[in-house]
Amino acid sequence: MIGQLVKLCWNRKGSQALVVVEVFISFLVLFAVLTVAVYNLDNYRRPLGFDYHDVLNVSVGSLSDAAEIGAGRTRAAAVTDSRRLLGEVRGLDAVESAAAMEVPAFDLTGRTDIVEYEGRRLESYNNGVSDDFAKVMRIQVTRGRFFEPADDGLPYDPVLINERLAGDLFGASDPLGRNVAPRPDPGRGGGEATREIRVVGVFTDFREDGELSGPEPYFLRRNPVAGASAEPYYNLVLRVRPGTPPSFEEALMERMRATVPGRTFQVDPLAKTRRSMMKTKLLPMAAAATIAGFMLIMVALGMVGVLWQSVARRRREIGLRRALGATGRGVSLQVLGELLAVATAGLLLGAAVAVQLPLLGVVGWIGNGVYATAIALSALAIYGLTVLSALYPSWLATQVQPAEALHYE
Repeated sequence: MIGQLVKLCWNRKGSQALVVVEVFISFLVLFAVLTVAVYNLDNYRRPLGFDYHDVLNVSVGSLSDAAEIGAGRTRAAAVTDSRRLLGEVRGLDAVESAAAMEVPAFDLTGRTDIVEYEGRRLESYNNGVSDDFAKVMRIQVTRGRFFEPADDGLPYDPVLINERLAGDLFGASDPLGRNVAPRPDPGRGGGEATREIRVVGVFTDFREDGELSGPEPYFLRRNPVAGASAEPYYNLVLRVRPGTPPSFEEALMERMRATVPGRTFQVDPLAKTRRSMMKTKLLPMAAAATIAGFMLIMVALGMVGVLWQSVARRRREIGLRRALGATGRGVSLQVLGELLAVATAGLLLGAAVAVQLPLLGVVGWIGNGVYATAIALSALAIYGLTVLSALYPSWLATQVQPAEALHYE
């Protein structure tokens, strides 16, 4: 039966070649859209690694150190302002805890650096934070400890790494106490001397770009608030008590303006920033899905037209089959089978192209399981569309009576 369907399709390859090309192109477009969708859905179900609810993000001006000095303010004064701000907001009744972070969460920006251990070099996302950051963002430390004020006197720079980086860099070995590449210390020997970067803890994860971002190696650096290496803070995160009214944001800005006059502040709930980020990420996906939907509709209309024309031209053949005892169901299945064979030809061509992506590692951060799922879903969608497109033409074929064979000479 299958061989007969293939032979029938081959004999009409001229009229059905366009359908094969349409199915091929539609499969690739659908595969691309579903790959992104499956990848994002797979990421969405993973733990985020922190709790953004009841957390406010405070942007403190936008001045660089050079601008501070140009305005007659020393770097030490900027550090003092940062400490004053942090201490002031911690004393507010509505604030449970406060900390500083270098790169805001849900900001779609990030910082990457190379970490190294025994010749193995990896690029990792990272962020600079203060000691109470884990308390504010509710980060889960699985091994070791988080940063603490006593770290000011350490002869090395402490870092915490996430579980993924621990596995990628150290394998099954315990990462605690290990050094991950020294960095130049201008304060000691003009850059010749180095300070080790040592792992003091491991945490689950911190996907700062939100649920749709993939799992990446990540580590947290300590930004001290005191000592010669202290740096000014330009971004704070505050965990407020549940039920704190939105009016607190304006009162908070007024309090900070009074503490450090001349500065500008912007306060945004992280939940609001997350919603904005999600819209930014989902909008291109929605546009691509819309384009793919219109393309599938065009392919369906093309299939209906080709099959309808085929049934109209073959009424004598179909009538002869009915006269020889073929049932309406048998005729309908033959028409459907022919269209499925044509669709399969387009799908095989599309699948041959799609499997090259995981084989060649074109997009390395997407796993083979995501590709396989996207290919399967794309094929199911195309076959479902084919069956729907064949419903009306195949029904028309069942209406052909045996006497139709006598109407043609």
